[in-house]
Amino acid sequence: MFYITTSFSPIRAISGEKAPIILEIRIRNDYPKSKLTSLLVKTPFSLGFDSVGLFRETRRRVGYIKSGTEKIVPIQLFPKVNIKEGNHNVDIKVYSHDDRYDKVDKQFDLSTSLRVINR
Repeated sequence: MFYITTSFSPIRAISGEKAPIILEIRIRNDYPKSKLTSLLVKTPFSLGFDSVGLFRETRRRVGYIKSGTEKIVPIQLFPKVNIKEGNHNVDIKVYSHDDRYDKVDKQFDLSTSLRVINR
């Protein structure tokens, strides 16, 4: 089983700023053996993975996580220029694989929200 936590740096975005927000995804492996891991992150229309906001979905191959250890995956999120104040949900799916990335053993879903404030 994986234990997954998230955090944002800075903890909130400011409407109208172009600076990226770093989403840190911490994945801890509580399985008795190493697991091959990947993840999928989806954002709403108000956020993106590039400065223009065209890409709203990214997949990352994390690699093997040894039993009892933790990996941190940093992902940059860019707010669009016209982002509204409030909470914006980011969906995360973490996959464990046996030996190859095309075979999914288990899937873990998580949702977090980024708070956006006005200046």
